[in-house]
Parts: sequence; C-alpha cells; structure tokens
Amino acid sequence: MALVRAGKGRPERILPREGTPLRKAPVAGVVCVLSRETERGKPALLVTATREEAQEAVEAARLFFPEGEAVFFPPIEVNPYEDASPDRAVTAQRLGALSALSSGAVRLVVTTAEALVTFTVPPDVVREETVTLRVGEEVPYEDFVSRLVRLGYDRLPGVKDPGEFAVRGGIVDLFPPGSSHPVRVEFFGDRVESLRIFDPETQRRVRDVESILVPPASEVVWREGLGKEALPLSPALEEFLSEGVRFPGIEFFLPWLYGRSGWLPDHLPPEGTLVIHGGTEAEERVRFLIDLAEEIRLRRDDPAPAREELYGGGASLENLLSRWRVVRMEEFPPPGTPEKFFGFSIARVPGVPLTPRRGLLLKGLRGLLRRVRERGERLVITVPSSYRVGVYEKILAGEGVFPGIAHLPLEVSSLPPGTVWVVRGGVKGGFLLEEEGLILVTDREIFGKITSLRDKEPPKRIKRPQELFNIGKGSYVVHEKYGIGIYHGLKKIKVGDIEAECAEIEYEGGDRLYVPVDKIDLVHPYSGAGDYVPPLDKLGSKKWENARRRVKEKVQKVAADLLAIYARRQAAEGFAFDPPDALFEEFAAGFEYEETPDQERAIQEVIEDMTSPRPMDRLICGDVGYGKTEVALRASFLAVSSGKQVAFLCPTTVLAEQHFRTFSRRFRDFPVRVECLSRFVSPAKQREVVRDLREGKVDIVIGTHRLLQRDVDFADLGLVIIDEEQKFGVVHKEKLKNLRARVDVLTLTATPIPRTLNIALSGIKDMSIISTPPRDRLSVRTFVVEFSPEVIREAVARELRRGGQVYYVHNRIESIGQVEEFLRELFPSARIAVAHGQMGEAELERVMRGFYRGEVDILLSTAIVESGLDVPRANTMIIDRAHTFGLAQLYQLRGRIGRDRRRAYAYLIIPPKKSLSREAVARLKAIEELQELGSGFTLATHDLDIRGAGEILGPQQSGHIKTVGYSMYVHLLEEAVRELKDSGRGIYPLPDVDLSIPAFIPDDYVPDPDLRLSFYRKMAFIREREDRDEVRAEIRDRCGPLPEPVENLLNVAALRASLSSVGVRELKRRGRKMVISFLQDSPVDRRHIVSLVGQRVRKAGFDRRGGLYWETSFDGRNFSVLAREINEVIGKEVVEL
Repeated sequence: MALVRAGKGRPERILPREGTPLRKAPVAGVVCVLSRETERGKPALLVTATREEAQEAVEAARLFFPEGEAVFFPPIEVNPYEDASPDRAVTAQRLGALSALSSGAVRLVVTTAEALVTFTVPPDVVREETVTLRVGEEVPYEDFVSRLVRLGYDRLPGVKDPGEFAVRGGIVDLFPPGSSHPVRVEFFGDRVESLRIFDPETQRRVRDVESILVPPASEVVWREGLGKEALPLSPALEEFLSEGVRFPGIEFFLPWLYGRSGWLPDHLPPEGTLVIHGGTEAEERVRFLIDLAEEIRLRRDDPAPAREELYGGGASLENLLSRWRVVRMEEFPPPGTPEKFFGFSIARVPGVPLTPRRGLLLKGLRGLLRRVRERGERLVITVPSSYRVGVYEKILAGEGVFPGIAHLPLEVSSLPPGTVWVVRGGVKGGFLLEEEGLILVTDREIFGKITSLRDKEPPKRIKRPQELFNIGKGSYVVHEKYGIGIYHGLKKIKVGDIEAECAEIEYEGGDRLYVPVDKIDLVHPYSGAGDYVPPLDKLGSKKWENARRRVKEKVQKVAADLLAIYARRQAAEGFAFDPPDALFEEFAAGFEYEETPDQERAIQEVIEDMTSPRPMDRLICGDVGYGKTEVALRASFLAVSSGKQVAFLCPTTVLAEQHFRTFSRRFRDFPVRVECLSRFVSPAKQREVVRDLREGKVDIVIGTHRLLQRDVDFADLGLVIIDEEQKFGVVHKEKLKNLRARVDVLTLTATPIPRTLNIALSGIKDMSIISTPPRDRLSVRTFVVEFSPEVIREAVARELRRGGQVYYVHNRIESIGQVEEFLRELFPSARIAVAHGQMGEAELERVMRGFYRGEVDILLSTAIVESGLDVPRANTMIIDRAHTFGLAQLYQLRGRIGRDRRRAYAYLIIPPKKSLSREAVARLKAIEELQELGSGFTLATHDLDIRGAGEILGPQQSGHIKTVGYSMYVHLLEEAVRELKDSGRGIYPLPDVDLSIPAFIPDDYVPDPDLRLSFYRKMAFIREREDRDEVRAEIRDRCGPLPEPVENLLNVAALRASLSSVGVRELKRRGRKMVISFLQDSPVDRRHIVSLVGQRVRKAGFDRRGGLYWETSFDGRNFSVLAREINEVIGKEVVEL
C-alpha cells in the first residue's frame, strides 16, 4: 500500500484500504473482544471516525480493561493555521496518553482518524523529558521548579487543572497530564519528603502515594537545540526562542522547532492490531479536514509549516501498517465479508433499544430476562451511577430476579450462565456476543436516558461568603465601621516589640487605616453596578455611619417583610398533594438525561413542599438548559396525579410554544391533556381551551398573560408555574400575587441568584439553585480576534456545514442594516433574519420563533438575545465590537450557545488592540480565559449579582447596594435575618483580643499575598473549634508545618469566637495580668465575678474602667492554661483550645 503525502498532490487515500474487511460492529463489543485478545507490548489501536464514537470506546474500555491499560489520544480540535492553541484539557489528555505509552503498560489506544494523521510531539522528547518522583529521593528543588516551567506547566497561585503548578515554600503542587488528581510534593531541602494526592476543589489531601510520573504539559518542550532551524523560517518564533514567551498556536510550529514531525504511530511498539471502525466515514472526515487546513494556509501571509508536515502520518504510518495486523470495519462492507472478529460474532441485541413508552418498558425487559433463563446466557446491565444500581435492583426484584453487582474490570468468563448482573459503566450502546453467551444492554437502551459514567456527586460544600470574594490590590473595599476605601495590600507593622500584619486601606485625603488581620472579617470587597466608581469616605466623618444606618433600616424592613410573608404562608392551610408513586417514577424515567445533583435536590425540595399541607412558593434558579423545565414537569405530574390543574405562565408566546412542545412530548403516553393559550393559537381553539379549562377537561395549560384574563377560569387549579416573573408587567404581577395566596406556586428564573444571597435568606425564602451544568456538556471555546471577513466566513461556514445555527450580535440598531448586507454578501445562500428591540412585538416573536424552529441559519441581533430561548442547534456566536460590552453581559451572551453535546465557539470581534482601553483588554482577557462551565457563579460578575438581588428583594434595593456595595449589603441582610429569627437574643459581636504575641502568617511561609489574605479571611470567620481545626489542616496540607505565629493566630481566632458567645467586649494581656470586660447585656453571672474578686482568686480585681483582671500563668504558648483560667473566671466551660 502506498500512502500519498499531503502537499504532493491531493491525497487519493489517507487511511489503508487493505486489511481484513468486516461489518461495522457495536464499538463496545469490539472493545470487549480486544480486552481478551491484546497483551502488554502488543497493544491494539482502535481508530474511530468521530470523537463521539471514540468516547464511547473509552467508556467501554473502563468496563473491560484494568485502570491504566487503555488510553485515549484525542484530536486537537483546532485548525493549525488559525493562530489558536488546542484546549488545555485536550493537550493534557494527549500527553497523558503518550506518557502512558512510553511506560509499556498500555494494551489499548483509542483515537480518531483525525488524531492518527495529525502531528504530535516526537517520542524521544516524551521519553527523555518525563520524570519520576519517588518519596525519599534527592531531587534538586530549584532545578525541579525550573524544569516544570520548561515542560510547559503554568505557574499559578493555586492548582485546579492539568498542566498547572504552584510553589509555596518547600511545597510544590502540580497537576500532571494523564492524572485524575493533582499532587502535592513536599520537599525537605532537596529531598522529596512526601507525595500527596489532593482535591483541586477543596485543596485538601486525599491520600499519600509513593511515586508519581511527571510528563511534559505542552507538546512544545523547551530543550537544548530547540528551534535552531526555525528562526530563518518564522519571525513569530523569535520571541519564544529568545524570551520563552509562548503564543497562541505555537504547537503548530512543532515540525520546525524539533526539526521533524512526530506522529502517534511513532509512539507505538513494533507489533499490534489496528482496527479502523467506520473506515469510509473516517476517510471523508480526514480529507475534509486536510482540504480545509490547506485553504486557510493559502490565505496566510506569514510563513507556516506545509500541509504534509502537519498531516498524513508520513513514513511512520506506512511503517506501522506494514507491521501491524489491520482490520477495517465498514457500515456497508463488500459481499462475502467475514462476520467474525477474532473468532467472535459481535451483533446488536435483538429488540434493543427497548421502547421507553408507558406499559412497554417492562415487557421488553421481561423478554431479555426470559431469553437469559432459556439459553443460559449472561445479561449485564450497565448503569451510570450507584443510584441507578438501586433502581434496577428494585425493578428486577419485582420480576423475581435478584441481580449480582459486578465489579470492574468485568471478567465475563467468571459470570455464571443464566445470571443477571448490574455494573457501573457509561457505554451508550450494548451488544450480543454469542460465543460467550453475553448480552450487554445499557441504561439508555432500557430507559431512553442519555447518560455518562459519573456517580451522583454528594452536594458540594457551599462556600461561605468569605471564601467567595477575593480582594485585589488597588480595589475598592468597605470597612464595616469606616466605610469605602482602597485596599493597598498587606503591610507588616510593629506594635511595641510585637510584629503584626495589617491590611492597609486608603481613605479620602490620603488617610490610611491599618486593619489587624484577625479583624479582616470587618472588610468586604465593594461591588456596585456596572462601572460605577464610589466616592471614598473620610476617616472620622459621620457620613459613612449615617449611610450605613439608613441602608440597615431598609434592609431590616425587607427582611421583616420577607419573614412576615414566610410566616403567613407557614400558617396558611394549603393542599397536600399525594406523594410520588410508581407512575411518577415511570414518568421520571422518561427524562432523557441523567439528573444533575443540583437538579435532583431541587426536585426533592419541590416534592417536599407540595406534599406538605402549606402552600408552596419556591423559586428555581438556573441558566437556560440547566434543567429547570424538568423540575416543573415533575411538579406538574404530581399535581395532575392528585386531580389538580396546572397553569404555566410564560412572558412571551415563543417561550410558551417551546414549553408546550416539551410538555406535550413528555405527557403523550399518559392520560393528561396539555393545551396552549397564546396569540399563536386561533380564536376558535382559544375558546375551546377556555371552556374545557372551566369544565376540568384540560389538565395543564401553558400560555402567556392570556391566562390571567377574566374569561379564564379553572375547575380545580392546584399549581401555578411562572417562568421569568420579572418580565411581566405591574398589573400581571398583582394578579400573580393574589394567586399565591390560594395555590402552590413554582417560579423559574434564569437570572443567577448568588449563593451568598441564598445563604443570607435561608429559612425565610425558599430557593433552589441549579448551577451544575448537564453532564457531557462541553465548555465554549472563546477567541478574541480582530475584525476580519475571513475569520467570520470560516467561523460561520464551519457551523453551517455541521447543520448548526449562528448568532451574530451587533448592538447598534442604526448600523445593523449594513451588517446584514455584509453577511448576505458573505453567505448568499444562508437564511438570515434580523432581531432588535425597536421591532414590533409580533414581528420580533415571528423572527425568534423561526430561529427556534430552525428556519433561520444566521440570527443577526442586538443584545436582546442575552436571555431567551434554548436553541441547542445554535453553537456559534460572533459578538461584534465585543470591547463595548460589560463582562457580565459577555458572559450572559456566550451562555446562549453550548447547549448541545457538540463543541460551541464564541468569537469576540474587536478593532486593533492598540486602540482599546486597558479595562476593555482586561475584560476580554477574562472572558476568553473563563471557559469552564458554571464559572458564572464564582466569577465576580457583580452586575449579575445585583440583578439577582433585585429579582429577590425588589429593584428599589439597587440604590442601597450601590451605597454600601453588594457584599456589605448581603452581610447586613444576613445580620437582620438572624436578629429577626432569634429576636436579638444571644447575638454578640466578636471581641477584641490582644495577647501581645506574634500572630500572623510569615512571608517566607506563604509568599503569595493573595493566598495569605485568603487564609486570613478564613481564620477571621472561625466560629467553632471545628472551624479552626479545618483551617489548620488546610494550611498544613498546602504549606507544610505551621510556624508559631500561625498557630497563635488560629488560637486567637477560636478564642474570639468562644468569648463572643458570652458577650465579652475585650480580652487584653498586660504583662502578668489578663484583663477582661463584658458587654452590658452579657449573660455572665456578675455575682460569680464579685465573689471571685472578694475571695482574691488569682489575685483578681477591677480596674478603673470596670474591667476584671487576674494574674495569669499564660506565657504566650500554653493556650490550654489560658482557656482554663478564663473558664474559672467566667464560671462556666466556654473556652476549649
């Protein structure tokens, strides 16, 4: 076989056509057989046409191969001539696979045709640059840190993703590609003292290991001789080679940097089996990819590697094919094709997928169970989570079958004939292996669910407010007592002989305030709306005190109103709906996705509300596509099952139609009548629906404010669902308010409600937040590019070629017509529609409806699409003049795409960067880098926070938030709620504690000031001994053994928390004496104290200010002695240190 290399004429063939031809079999079955027929040193290479099929093979490999013996080598998913680097996660996966291959332990490599014929790093680079760290070994510390930089690791303050590392004193955190968790390397000098796997979310230790592999984190590794031939070819590489500064797309210069191209086959051993799964389709996809790359290369002005240097596989692929056994599987193989693969017949399971329709589900499953009994076969059911294992145990027990729980890897021969097994696995399609008597069927094929192998995570620890905010140098902050100032960082000062660290804050007139780190809880980040710059307060002025008092009064009224509403609802008598039954479970099984943890929690909270005798009034918050509608569907089913009617109100006719379609599809197999009332429904049909609603013949009605008109009446309304209530007018909101008093109400919103606000309102406002993205959803690739018709042409053409739709956002109505002409010239055959706020309501809805239905290819619009429809096929967005948008708005706009399982792309079009302000560049950089899912809930998008607060508390609160900042406002709200609920009893401020001991975090222990500040904030919010121990463990784990000043600070924080519970105002050490004073309403027994002084216990007495003093044995270290003394003085066990 001859392989024609790209660049030497159009390649006639890319992949081999020789080899054993077979009919294309279920990929999971192919992997199962390969698990039996491969061995170390002679692996199998499974090549698929698409990434989706490759991912399916990877899931199957988890079933049949031990961990580490099967790897995935993904495609780069970026065109090499577009000046963009591959996604960091993709690079990590590729290098992890190559590193594992060099170890010789791999028996299966899964890849795509695209990845097979695309360049990569040469094997000698991976082999020579991968280092193994072992506990007890000598490794020069400085050299190791420098090596990580050379290997392409990014040095950051903290580690979360593969390819990152952080340094703190003698501790190095790093996340090696191919690893499931990052590793904490603790050095003692140049000796590796310990290796600890840790959780990137909590930064806490998971387990210890004896050794780790540290491969390169980039396919460009800085090494001697790198790029010696590249400088004459490309000036773009000069800065990298001289300064070490990497640039987007540097990976595509690999052939010039290393002097040769590397390919996946170069990394494989001499013998093995190559299986091409779907050869013809794979060939077409690769050919298209290479042709597209060449098109773009020819349009470039600057030098770049030739096509044959980046694609084709070169002689290494030819060499592989000459030595390996090749099997080519085709959908339509030639006549006479053999049916067996390694002697096995792999077929689809007869009658699968089972029809997930009411009444037929168990019938199909019973057929499989009967076959297993009659033929003595083994039935294996794969499920994605431990929860689903339990579901199947119940279902099968009802059929008199008690399944075994199989463990991974699955040993088919060890399963007794005639048995049924349930195993955790994420494959989507099963298979029949007759020679083994094995039937494998998946959860998706039985229930119609789309699942992936991921257990239902336990609820994530909700971060406290102090953990959610970072205060940056130069940013505005609010001190609870002194008001708004500018934070200038941490500063060491001396108080007598004691060194301390303080937060330095500048106020009006240049005055400085130094806040001790143990009181950093009094400092909040300031965030107002938009680009508002707050005036600085003046130290000593009453202005801040008065402003804070006014806002607090308003906040107390808001909290009191909410509490009163909550109390009335608690006392009201509502309807208790019947709890979920078997029919409800069958309806729930029709949900085609796996519920996310947040979604499952929201569903459970709604069920608890509805089955209780008080009226429900719950808010469900989650981005479009995150699963709010499913919560509404389950609530509706529960209501209808109890004989009640449901009204679902939507702000627009298009949204009403979308929900009507969804509800009709989900309820079609149940005796439930769903109707729609909106302007799109004919007058005759409207009259019929209104009549039938009154007579009880309609169970669920979905509509716009038409449902609130006088002629609409219900026979027995039990549940009202409101989508985006804030978009209804004042009159309609008043009618909704009246409805709330009589029926259960569920409100849905896509406006992010900050977690901090949810925590603050806990117990007086029922909210469920869904912030977990659906499983398998990919993050949106974001590019900031200067305006270029070529870039726009390529981005739009790519989306249209794959059958998708495009948003083109241009936020100037006066010039939107010119942009329309420009797009029509570029794409004469595309269906283009325009949408903006000055259009008539009916016309705008007609356009949006057409886009939702797929009748429009490119929607040219203003930012009105920021919130709206869920259009899964729209997966490319171009934002024109992106520098004019705020960060929150860019985030919201980008959230319109990426709702499908395919990769989505956002292009932020800007003028030349030199013409942009520094703030605009920073904003664009932030949104470009912020590509992980769910990041909007942790990003400091203050506009969104304030918008969410306005939705819950009323828009009039925006002015008060502006006065004190969002963080301070939430703090005041939390305080007001606590005071109202506890009637003010037992709530005391934290006391001042001065023990005249060093209490701070030394610079050489935690050099990064931002991390020090983060630890200070956590310590300042310690309220219990357990909090202290948790913070201590985290600091010890991340930074090593605690120095004495850090231990002191932790103990002082715990001491303040203990003393506040009994109303202590202050505790001070004065030489050999300890002085304590109490607040007026402190519950401490004054008679005990007088008795103490009268008996001169510990030489106790009162000072001139009324403080109680005693002679102390505390020497600055023995905190247990101090705790004992305080407890004796107070007369009760309060302090435990």
